[in-house]
Amino acid sequence: MRRKAIYLLLVFAAVCFVFDSGIILPLSKNADVVKMYTDKKLPNGGAMDTAYKWYVTARMEAVDPFMRSWSECYLFAVLIVLALVLFWEIPVFLQKRHMFRRDPDAYKYLDDVETFGWIAYLKYLKLLKAQGGSGFSSSHDAPPEDASDVVLQSVGGLASGLKSLLTGKKQSRKKMVGDSAVRYSCPVCSKHTDDPEAYLPLLHFEKCPHCSQPIDPVFTLDSYVPALLQKFPDMSVSKRRSVDDMKASKSMSDLLSGMYALAVNYRATDIHIEREGGAGANVQMRIDGQLNSVFEVPPVHANAFLSSIKVQAHLDITNHMTPQDGRFETKVGLSEIDIRINCAPTSADGEILFIRMLDKRALKVNPEDLGFSGTKMEILQNSITRPHGLVLVTGPTGSGKTTTLYMALNYLNNGKHNIVTIEDPVEYKIPGLKQMQVHPEKNFTFATGLRSILRQDPDVIMVGEIRDEETANMAVEAATTGHLVFTTLHTMDTVQAVSRLADLGVPAKRYAQALEIIIAQRLIRIICDQCKVPMNMANTPELMRRLSVSKLPSNVTFMEGKGCVHCNRTGFYGRQAVLEIFKPDAEIREMLERGTQQNVIRDAAKKKGMFTLKEDALFKAVQGLTTLEEVSRVVV
Repeated sequence: MRRKAIYLLLVFAAVCFVFDSGIILPLSKNADVVKMYTDKKLPNGGAMDTAYKWYVTARMEAVDPFMRSWSECYLFAVLIVLALVLFWEIPVFLQKRHMFRRDPDAYKYLDDVETFGWIAYLKYLKLLKAQGGSGFSSSHDAPPEDASDVVLQSVGGLASGLKSLLTGKKQSRKKMVGDSAVRYSCPVCSKHTDDPEAYLPLLHFEKCPHCSQPIDPVFTLDSYVPALLQKFPDMSVSKRRSVDDMKASKSMSDLLSGMYALAVNYRATDIHIEREGGAGANVQMRIDGQLNSVFEVPPVHANAFLSSIKVQAHLDITNHMTPQDGRFETKVGLSEIDIRINCAPTSADGEILFIRMLDKRALKVNPEDLGFSGTKMEILQNSITRPHGLVLVTGPTGSGKTTTLYMALNYLNNGKHNIVTIEDPVEYKIPGLKQMQVHPEKNFTFATGLRSILRQDPDVIMVGEIRDEETANMAVEAATTGHLVFTTLHTMDTVQAVSRLADLGVPAKRYAQALEIIIAQRLIRIICDQCKVPMNMANTPELMRRLSVSKLPSNVTFMEGKGCVHCNRTGFYGRQAVLEIFKPDAEIREMLERGTQQNVIRDAAKKKGMFTLKEDALFKAVQGLTTLEEVSRVVV
């Protein structure tokens, strides 16, 4: 706020100086100047001469008197700017020098210096003098002896949680021998520090404390989040309420930024926050499909933590009795994140808050990284480039259906197609797509929206989900009348999707002719490349029984992850789609029209080359991409 005031005052002073100096047109301070300009003859004469005299007269009578009254104030504005710079900006600059030189107390006093200027800075220098130090230390100094103990005590349950927090570019990390501290290396100058406190400001993407080059944040969650939680002042015993309120607000902002950065860097799709009664707020993140406890906000700050998130999403912080929905966008490093929030009360006088993290980088991912490669990608491209037809993606909630649909729409989003979508909700906002949001309370459903879309001359239509008979029939009708329709169903495999359409009242002959492709999918975790080792085959018989497999190939070495820092000791890093692609030909279409049983249709499709979900998952295990245990968890 202070810097904005400085900039505004400087702009005001500059404008006043320009008018007062006569750079644009001298102010009419006396009659001689007015007469000189009004008597001036222009080459064209006539109307131009009259207009010019009218302009000068207006300047004399209205503009100039007003500007003269203000132009003489620009020196006063400059004096105010100098006072702000001398009293606040210089001590803040000096305080940041101490902070970047790794003085452990510098960051803690930064808020006071920004508020009280030289008064707080001199108090900080007095503290340094009492401690017998200058606040500047070598970048190779070791941290205090009890630093690691403090970190370990504050981390608590985080020791088995996420180990590092890196944003944007890859940073080098080196573990110190015989020490629990971690060294953080700058990718520009390669210097390092052992003190995570010195790198806290880098959450806001400032500069390296050694070479002053802008870099991405370099710190670990084990040190960063507990350090933030310890920075909160004890409001119950504090006597400096105003100062501590500001400190708490700054710390809360840093904590939320750190939480979002953590979620992005560990590929978390969801954040779950739960608070029961007067307890603290427990924060969990869903990473690669699994929930992980991350940290807990103390009870004294839990309400402020939840309220801060609600404020970001423009929700009512006083409403604790009814569910609320909101969304906002934020930027973490190089990622633009769309955040959806739902909060609801619990029976134990508490509250639960769900945060969905939508990273827009997911739309630009390579199809091969999603599991579409080779023949699968060729089949998909051939199907989605057809002028009409029905493209169905099926699977349970959280199986990646929306990502697959958006990947296909992005492939077609070349400016040559009129692409219209109707969704609930609109998860990703994509330039070039006309996206609609359903509002059932206003009678704007998938069916009514689809009816409207068909009047918009669309080439490609995406319906978020088929939920009722009317939507199903309209989608099939659109697919058979010259439109390419993408949509989803909640079924367990491809052939069940056909039965689901029949259950929704769509005539067999119509959907048999409309279907272009059906894709059933699941998401399976991929073994971490940093800790991949041959699998212990001791539990193989039990796995074979669960997978209904009589024999495993003897010439294949199955792999597993033993767990490392890179994968948070889980043995997995990232996920891929396990796919079952059903591409009907003339023979299968006839079977669909006759209402042939599901198992007969499935056998016919397998004879024509279709891999089932279990077969595709087992093939990934044979390739060493995932484990047999993961195959059993996902597709059995």
